[in-house]
Amino acid sequence: METTDKHTYQPDDYVSYAGSGVCRVIGQETQSPDGIQEIQYYKLQPLDSKNSTYYVPVEHAEMRLRPLLTKEEIYHLIDEIPAESEEAWCTNSRERRNQFHTVLGGDDNREIIRMMRTLH
Repeated sequence: METTDKHTYQPDDYVSYAGSGVCRVIGQETQSPDGIQEIQYYKLQPLDSKNSTYYVPVEHAEMRLRPLLTKEEIYHLIDEIPAESEEAWCTNSRERRNQFHTVLGGDDNREIIRMMRTLH
């Protein structure tokens, strides 16, 4: 389900944007912030804030954007992770919070699903 290939996003694609939630790709735009070099950006609109706009350089999109999984991909990941492989619940709330923050900040969908199963 995860890809190491460079992904090209199209208008109306939905992506997860590094810590900012789910966004809709509006399109691509070329800007010249320094007045000299032109940079190609993805223009994003967060779903939870229609008045906001994010600009992500296309050359850095691989590190900052993640395509959303389809329903089928999510079910496949759930089925891939056997229930007995779930990690023991961490009783230290600070350590548990740090573990969850690390998982959610990463891009490993299997770990995110594993964490959700543990919480469930």
